[in-house]
Amino acid sequence: MAARRMIGPPAAAQYIEEHNLQKVVEDAINATIKAKPSEPFSFMAEALKGKAPSAIISVEAEVKTHLGTFVADVPSGASTGAHEACEMRDGGDAYMGKGVLTAVKNVNDIIAPALIGLDPIKQTYPDVPRCPAPNREQEEIDGKMIELDGTDNKSKLGANGILAVSLAVARAGAAQKGVPLYKHIADLAGNTKLILPSNEEGLVLISEALKASGHEGKVKIAMDCAASEFYCEHGRSVTRGPRRRRVAGSGETEDSFIADLAVGLCTGQIKTGAPCRSERLAKYNQLLRIEEELGADAVYAGENYRHFPIA
Repeated sequence: MAARRMIGPPAAAQYIEEHNLQKVVEDAINATIKAKPSEPFSFMAEALKGKAPSAIISVEAEVKTHLGTFVADVPSGASTGAHEACEMRDGGDAYMGKGVLTAVKNVNDIIAPALIGLDPIKQTYPDVPRCPAPNREQEEIDGKMIELDGTDNKSKLGANGILAVSLAVARAGAAQKGVPLYKHIADLAGNTKLILPSNEEGLVLISEALKASGHEGKVKIAMDCAASEFYCEHGRSVTRGPRRRRVAGSGETEDSFIADLAVGLCTGQIKTGAPCRSERLAKYNQLLRIEEELGADAVYAGENYRHFPIA
């Protein structure tokens, strides 16, 4: 004897309405009747297949030096802001327009030839405000890619291709210096006191549930919102500034670069999602490795993440 959970009225009707199943199936049936194929079920399957969300394809870059090959994957976010760098997609029918062959071609044909022979240590994050003058001068690689693109939002070559190369170069630079990736990033940003990330900004309902369950003070809540989606009561955006950056999203990869980035830049926060899938757990596992490596010097921002001294 076996038992299984079934969806029944009114849950079934609600599910059908929520996913618009009736219309989608009726459209597939009507298309099949109109086409009169010899294999109607195969035809219907293909018609329904086109309604399914495609896998989110991302860009991976390899950078080769005398020390080996260094790889980085770029995530693809769903909750994106209006001013974020442009993620280049192919459009057309393949992969429902989400292909990245154009971005890959830009890396191989435009970016790669321009970077061959450059020193991977000479890389910086020019928009990091704490970066001191000596590191601001080390813009040879990232600066070269920005120059090649020539736009404010990376729309010519694609931010997904540019970022993949930048992350791989950072790994190569860390290897050349013989230091962990997070330490290399901290050096580029001019940070000497490293901070591991934590979360804040609790939501009322979840906070009450945490209190009722005896977990108050043990868990912090963070919101996953694109900055340009916040508006004031008069309908105007409360965000300002022409440039935004995003380093992680729901179209995630197994690359744990963001963990090293969060520690190296002393952000005090990290956005990786709930630890329910391997690509998300990879980031938390990397934070545990960093914590173990730092030993007694491992500090979590905690309640002071907004005002933690980094000097």
